[in-house]
Amino acid sequence: MKNLKSLLVAAFSIAAMAVSAQDFSSPAFAKYGDTPEERKANVLAYNFYKDAYVNRNWAEVTRMFPDIVAKCPKASVNIYIYGATAYKGRIAAEKDAAKKAELVDSLLHVYDLRMDYFGDHAKYGVVATYPLKAREYLTYKYEDRAGVRDIMAKAVEACGDQVAADFVVLAFSELVEDYKTWNEVDAGAILDAYDRFSPMVASDDEAKGNLEALFGQSGAAKCENLEKLFREKLEAEPENQELLERAFSLMSRASDCGENEFYISVAEKQHAVKPSAATADFLANVFQNRGENDKALKYINDVLGNTTDAVELSKLYSRIAGLEIAQNHYSEAAKAAKTAREHNPENGLAYFFLAQAYAATSGGCQGIDKNAVYWAAYDVMSQARKLMENDLEQSRVVEVADKMMSAYRGGFPTAEDGFFNDLKAGQGYTVKCGLAAGTSTTVRFK
Repeated sequence: MKNLKSLLVAAFSIAAMAVSAQDFSSPAFAKYGDTPEERKANVLAYNFYKDAYVNRNWAEVTRMFPDIVAKCPKASVNIYIYGATAYKGRIAAEKDAAKKAELVDSLLHVYDLRMDYFGDHAKYGVVATYPLKAREYLTYKYEDRAGVRDIMAKAVEACGDQVAADFVVLAFSELVEDYKTWNEVDAGAILDAYDRFSPMVASDDEAKGNLEALFGQSGAAKCENLEKLFREKLEAEPENQELLERAFSLMSRASDCGENEFYISVAEKQHAVKPSAATADFLANVFQNRGENDKALKYINDVLGNTTDAVELSKLYSRIAGLEIAQNHYSEAAKAAKTAREHNPENGLAYFFLAQAYAATSGGCQGIDKNAVYWAAYDVMSQARKLMENDLEQSRVVEVADKMMSAYRGGFPTAEDGFFNDLKAGQGYTVKCGLAAGTSTTVRFK
């Protein structure tokens, strides 16, 4: 211990000698005091303060911090960086709750002082410091939800248009937490904050997506609330594409929007200026459910020319096939289903609708030729079932496919019919009429 003290004394002596060699009347030392004597004393004190920080002597750093700030607050931003680090070190080691709370308050005060004396600093000013203080508050005073909300809001406001997008998302995340978990704010607060924060993250795709996801998951994003948020804005700016996209995106995530008239009008306006598979699919569903199949077909056809992805094209053509089937337009349905199959041979719905189109045109055939149509329809429906059987979302379609296959088997000829037509089970056969004409199939009997 004696040796250690000797070393420290020697170190301080060396530091003092180095300080003594400086010309403290120089303007470069003005930030340390008014007179050369003050400057010399404060430079020496700051060097000892820095040494304590380097040696992780947190108690000594925090002991010296108030005096350093009082005598030369603008000497260096490191005064506050070192002080904050030291207080956090002491907080981590402190076991007594009351003392820990005092240390946390002291830490937060360090950031206030840093903003007082270096608020306009390009790198360490208010824009960097206030969010940092807010994050520390969240870490150490998490359960003070009113305090968290207050400091987050003040930090965002203080930073203005320079606020970091990720901090905006954090502030909104905590507000959502207050709504969902703590029940301290109402849905209106979430709506207002979302409306206020959205422009702040508009240029950051990741932050924008995170903000919208939080809003959608908050539970406050009910259709009634969303309509309240967007109706007046869209009436004022009907050509605002970004606003339309945001409204449609959020309302499409709300489970209770369904066929809300305002939601439908938003989707139609969005589709009019920027056709997409998402809006086409939604509007097609809406109008098909209403029995307005022509309108549903219009929306899907609108988007075909703007889609190049094969899988998406296949889905769209399958949708067309289903709508044409519903209107008894079997030739158009078969054409669309075949196109869907060409774009994606793994699309079970393409086969599902093609089989129906085949079977529906058996009425124009006679005798064994009529039976052959059901062989072809059964073959195609079997392919549809095989492709869809492992898809949970299409389980109900598989059930329908099973029923249709059973009905098609009812259209198979009897063994006696086969005898009179000189046909044997397993024999190849080419369909001669209906939409399946030219299709190769296999002879089967009931």
